[in-house]
Amino acid sequence: MDGVGKWGCITPEAWAAWVQAIGSIVAILVAVFVAKWQHDADVRDRKRAQLIEARSLATAYLRHVKKYRRSVQRAWKESRELDSDRARAVRVASIPPELLSDIQVMHRLGSTGGHLVQSFYFLMEARELVDQDVIAAEKQAPYRLRMEAAEIHAEDALAGMHKLLVGESVLQALEEE
Repeated sequence: MDGVGKWGCITPEAWAAWVQAIGSIVAILVAVFVAKWQHDADVRDRKRAQLIEARSLATAYLRHVKKYRRSVQRAWKESRELDSDRARAVRVASIPPELLSDIQVMHRLGSTGGHLVQSFYFLMEARELVDQDVIAAEKQAPYRLRMEAAEIHAEDALAGMHKLLVGESVLQALEEE
């Protein structure tokens, strides 16, 4: 029997081979663990950087989003009062140029930016139904639907900005008071 000594003990050469094999397995496991740990740390750092960037954007845009939401709310309220039997002048909300110029980076706000962009889309769709500040009777219902969607998404965007800036746990504590 190879590797077994005269009293059934493992020879020093066999012990060396076993130690080397076990050491190799441990080294492989440590290498895998270290790589996973570094990857997880990189993901955490990237998420933290994205959150900081989103908070910075939310801070910069908050005043403009509030102004935009008020404009959309007024237009939505007015659209609910439209008569469906005649053409009517409407005040159409507008997107602040500070937000419109940065629309290509809104995705950095996460779902909040998605709501904001969707609100812009529905507002633009509603505006296409208005001809020189007058909306025809047959276009009033589709206009109302688009204005409602614009208002809902503007509200969701603003709520998302508050969550980004304040944090959900703080908002929950304030709601409980």
